[in-house]
Amino acid sequence: MEKIDFSPLKETSDMMASQLGLWALLTLAIVFLVIVILKIIRVPDRIIIAVASITTLLAGYKVFIFLFS
Repeated sequence: MEKIDFSPLKETSDMMASQLGLWALLTLAIVFLVIVILKIIRVPDRIIIAVASITTLLAGYKVFIFLFS
């Protein structure tokens, strides 16, 4: 039984893993900043949760398009 050589895929998988990590980090950083700013200006918690949810989706999409296009 022969072993399969996956070494040509290593560079691609490493790049994809680093892009995924960067995507998650940037998305969370943007959402964290939005939450902090809204708390500083004393927005009610229910509104902060709604805005943070929408911001998470929009930021994740924009960062995804920026990184992977």
